[in-house]
Amino acid sequence: MSNFSWARRENKLYISPWYHHEIQVFDMDSESVVDRVIVKSENINRFNYVNIPPGSHEEALLASIGSDQYGILLYDKYRDCFYRFYNPGYSDENAYSTEVLWKIYRSRPVTGLMVLDRDLNVLGEYVFEKFQIHAGSNMFVGKKGLYLSLNNENSPDFNEEILRYLVVQFNMPE
Repeated sequence: MSNFSWARRENKLYISPWYHHEIQVFDMDSESVVDRVIVKSENINRFNYVNIPPGSHEEALLASIGSDQYGILLYDKYRDCFYRFYNPGYSDENAYSTEVLWKIYRSRPVTGLMVLDRDLNVLGEYVFEKFQIHAGSNMFVGKKGLYLSLNNENSPDFNEEILRYLVVQFNMPE
């Protein structure tokens, strides 16, 4: 699979594939990859590699939801660090309709966050509560911290008429 995220810091692009632990550092001046860094989460161990086509939409969705993946990579210019989101695989004993599986796929039940220094060293990791946040796209960095959407459509308190955010702040090591 070819999904990836990227962030910019100074004249470098940091390219983060969703299905690999490596982050590539691309220098825009030389137009070349100048570094490749393995940045592995302790919670990401099983990617969804597709060797044969799934038999149905449900089978494909279950395989994707049940496997691990990385997500958005954000640069925080206020604290000179990166945030790399990830989703550990999820499964339970219930049988769901295709419509419900799509909702679970869009707003993954479990989301984790890695905090990386500017050299891509892992400073720490945190796994949010089930259905606590939606880390698909609705997030941003501000002066006060990292703003994360609490609008996970699978959460019992989800209300599509209200946008809610959790402001996350970290104590950065000196």
